[in-house]
Amino acid sequence: MDDTFDVIVVGVGIFGLQAARTYLDLHPEAKLLALEAYEHAGGVWGKSRWYPGFWTQGGYGLMEWSDRPFGDLPKDHNCYLFKAEYVIDYIEKYLDSHVYNGKSLRDRIRCSFSVDSVSKMPEGLWSISGHSNKPNEPQETTVYKARKVMIASGFTSIPSIPNFKNDNFSGRIIHSSNFGREADTILATAPKKHISVLGGGKSAADMVYAAAKAGHDVNWIIRKHGSGPGLFAVPSKMGKYNNPTEIMMTRAGTTLSPSHFGKPNLWTRFVHGTWLGRWLLLNIFHMIGQDSIKKAGFDSNEKALEGFNKMKPEANEFWLNAAVGMVQVEDFWPTIAEKVHVYRNDISHLASDGIHLEDGPVIPCDIFLLGTGFKEEYPFFDAAEHTRLGLSHPPTSNAEQDEWLSLQEEADKEIISRFPMLARGPGFQKTPRVTPFRLYNAIASLSDPTIVFLGCVSLVNMFAGAEWQALWASAYLDGNIELPSKEEMKKQIAMDNQWSRRRYPFYGETSGICFDMECVLYGDRLLKELGCTSHIDGLSGWQYWTKVNFANQYKGVMGEYVANLKKQN
Repeated sequence: MDDTFDVIVVGVGIFGLQAARTYLDLHPEAKLLALEAYEHAGGVWGKSRWYPGFWTQGGYGLMEWSDRPFGDLPKDHNCYLFKAEYVIDYIEKYLDSHVYNGKSLRDRIRCSFSVDSVSKMPEGLWSISGHSNKPNEPQETTVYKARKVMIASGFTSIPSIPNFKNDNFSGRIIHSSNFGREADTILATAPKKHISVLGGGKSAADMVYAAAKAGHDVNWIIRKHGSGPGLFAVPSKMGKYNNPTEIMMTRAGTTLSPSHFGKPNLWTRFVHGTWLGRWLLLNIFHMIGQDSIKKAGFDSNEKALEGFNKMKPEANEFWLNAAVGMVQVEDFWPTIAEKVHVYRNDISHLASDGIHLEDGPVIPCDIFLLGTGFKEEYPFFDAAEHTRLGLSHPPTSNAEQDEWLSLQEEADKEIISRFPMLARGPGFQKTPRVTPFRLYNAIASLSDPTIVFLGCVSLVNMFAGAEWQALWASAYLDGNIELPSKEEMKKQIAMDNQWSRRRYPFYGETSGICFDMECVLYGDRLLKELGCTSHIDGLSGWQYWTKVNFANQYKGVMGEYVANLKKQN
């Protein structure tokens, strides 16, 4: 009996789930296995990651996929942002409602399985080895083989935990990735606890709010050196749009970013190519930022504890050079102001009496929560495979690296010539210590057509991105895309990488690729290469630019792709 799988999907968050669903839609009899490290599929949206106060960042109609409508709008929502529990329920039903050759998506997933190694065997098959991470279960190594591999473990899998100097710290240290599992214990009202949270991003903000609402003594620590507090927008309706995400999911919204996607037109030439246009653009973003600052009440809340004004963001609204998120509950800022002590300081060390800050004081702490993000890496590939496949790795001096540097320089000249405002970034920038991901369309390795990487790009709507990438990746693995020459693909990769570093320094200066405001245009690029236009067919000029690209806009794309294949054959 052949124990080789046609496809193995590593990671079953929203990208892995869509990869499995799409490949099976196209190949219902395929032998497919999906491996997930957590207890439940869904990644960030899985049941094991749920915690109180976890809300969506996208609106109704965006947090779903085109083949299954979300259903009735939840009653508890704010500008059409809603509790994550509804998305989790949606995913759970999605796993059972998709059945292929007698087996559902859920039946094909092995959860609580840690992948230790992914390697290419001499005969051309992939070897995926790992072990069960279930408590009280043997951790014997299991090896699977596959003809094709879809890596969808993403960048929210491996916690980034600072290396604290620890002198008998007696409190518990818990990363945000485990907050869902531990939430009941952490937030239990008895006994009242001293809870400290480190980090300036959305995960830290969620944990701070949840702990403060539960009645604990809460301290929020944000490093002195770094990007500072996150840019937390207060969502509100803007004309016919229910929240900022909807605007960014229109093609008109994408024109507010100096983007290398698409062809220039009179409007984009004015906005990004003239001093008046750039002045107008920056002022639009500034006004949006000031509106959120005013609503937060940093300088006007008379009940605020000392330190609350340190939450006022230092980052620039246009550059998005800090963590970004939306405040979904009306009492978020009043709760932080009146119940949370905020410190903008670096940590000296941890000790038995609490957390010692470099400039004082000592903060008593029973539970120390880390909203310190995740590592952008794939630890199951060895160093040689990172280099071969075009994954991020420490730069080495060789002819290939010199070629990439030359391509990046050429791309940089073109970017600055076309978008003068990108010549100068904001003050805070991460220093790249590794190469960027060199993947065509942020998906495909130039050296191996039997593997794809999904979810290693930042988009304002990851649900949509997961669906687009899954279809493109399946077509690529099937050999059904007419690709440009390798030289042209390299030029596009270099342009994507260099532009991302210039436009989004908070994300792009590391290994990642960021197309946040360009999300819709990125989807257009992928679907165009598949020969698909049904998502834009019939749209008038005005609709083309102003219509929100909800999930149902893409309902006919897969059928169109299949029909195109039949015509070709």
